[in-house]
Formats: sequence, C-alpha cells, structure tokens
Amino acid sequence: MDVIKDMTQSGTLDDAEVTGQFADHFSRVSQGSSGPKWVARFCKAYVAHILMGIRASMMVSRQQAAGELTAIWPAKRTVLARADQGVSGQPYADGASRLFDLENWATNVELYDVPGTHFGILNPESGLAEMLNDVLAEHLHA
Repeated sequence: MDVIKDMTQSGTLDDAEVTGQFADHFSRVSQGSSGPKWVARFCKAYVAHILMGIRASMMVSRQQAAGELTAIWPAKRTVLARADQGVSGQPYADGASRLFDLENWATNVELYDVPGTHFGILNPESGLAEMLNDVLAEHLHA
C-alpha cells in the first residue's frame, strides 16, 4: 500500500484515483463482487516495471559472459536521476552504493538527486524534465 500511496500522491497517474480503486476493491471484495483478477491486473503492470530493469541487466550479463561487450557499459554517458526520498532509503537498498552500484559497470556516473519519491520524480513539476534538458544541452554543446 505504501507503493500505491506513492504512485497516487506523485501526480504521475493523471488523476487515475488508484487509491480509490483499491479502496473500492477492498470494500467490494468482502461482498464478493471484486476479486483476484483486478489485483492481478494491477500487480502485472507493477511487475512489468521491475522486469524491464531485470531483463536489461540479464542481457548485459550474457553479453559480458560471452565477451560480446565492447565497453564496460553499453553507453557513452551514464546519467543517474535518483529520487532523494526513493529506493535508496528503503531497507532492501542497504549495502548498495550511492550510485546503486552503477560504478561497477561505468566510469564517471553523473548523479543527479531529484526531490521526491520514486514515482514522484515522474511528476511534471518535480524538476526532472529540466534536469534532463540541462544534461542534453551539455551533450549537444560538448
């Protein structure tokens, strides 16, 4: 429910009222008119978000093991936008570096702390767009 609260308060869902949907589900489930299909749909969407990162990591690991990587990291520039109230403060991130261990794969990772939570930095008012514009402008003028 903490993740759901973060999503809904972040403003990233365009007033999708996810909290209301969950409240409605839990009130209706006791009456038998809402069930596991609704929860499964939500969980599938949430898990898809996580799996994108896992799949990308697995692909890079396979390429590294096969000697197919031409560089330590398959990008010329690595920029990390980190929510100052995001994953880094969670117990499951204990032991990870400030750069979430990206420094194991890339040199000179550029870290930008953005105010907000994991989902909150996706809010148009978070400053993420301006930060990305500045990063792009630096790249174009380099």
